[in-house]
Amino acid sequence: MSILIAGCGFIGRPAGVALAGRGHEVFALSRDRRKADDFARDGLRLVRHDLLDPDASDPIPPTRAILYAVGFDRSLGVPMRTIYVDALLRFLDRLPETVERFVYASSTSVYGADCGEWVDEATPARPNSENGAIVLEAEEAVRSWAERRGVRAVVIRFAGLYGPGRVIGAAALRAGKPIESDPDGPLNLIHRDDAAAVAAAAIEHRDPAPIYCACDNRPILRREYYETAARHLDAPTPTFAPPGGESTRRKISNRAMVRDLLRELVHPDITTGLPASIAEE
Repeated sequence: MSILIAGCGFIGRPAGVALAGRGHEVFALSRDRRKADDFARDGLRLVRHDLLDPDASDPIPPTRAILYAVGFDRSLGVPMRTIYVDALLRFLDRLPETVERFVYASSTSVYGADCGEWVDEATPARPNSENGAIVLEAEEAVRSWAERRGVRAVVIRFAGLYGPGRVIGAAALRAGKPIESDPDGPLNLIHRDDAAAVAAAAIEHRDPAPIYCACDNRPILRREYYETAARHLDAPTPTFAPPGGESTRRKISNRAMVRDLLRELVHPDITTGLPASIAEE
């Protein structure tokens, strides 16, 4: 199968490498031509495309599947909605008629649940933050486009992503700064390797569901996360301060994800995921 990865970063690149390793033809979007050789070593073919400047882009190849895993890069200096909605809509308009499946990497921020309740794919998406509302708008744009084009769309709502180079709170822990968070609130996470495996599986699955919640096997208290991270970072025992904004208290179920896409996680929880991430750094 020919597959295009838009957002060949934290999730997209390892997903693309896995798919290429299983014999698929995988293209990777980047605005930097200098990445061609680097991608080639991973079995990926560069397509130069700047999502923020589509006039300065190569044509999109006639692929059958798209993995869209574009995150918000603050260094670009543009609003989140410009990347998540405006750039997405332009990209969708440029896709060839050959596309049969579109996998969109979304976020559990679309859920506004804050009373400690369990959340799954059937839970109504009612975001209680501006960022969550923008993510939900992007999801709806994908669904609307897919319905018009007769494309199978799969939305994966990822919990908090962590892994090598992205250990949440590492800088504050090493500096001994108080963590602005409710230590007794639940935290939902998924390691990069499992997130990438889920994304790749959604591309390959014969009959995927339209929505999946992607997280590891158990929500943990924030206190457990930060104490575990501090121990493996050789950092001081964490202290906590009241959060500056709203603190979510939802617990995400991964039942459908495990049933359809990833029966066994590499890192079922932070017990192995955190030390592996820190060691790889």
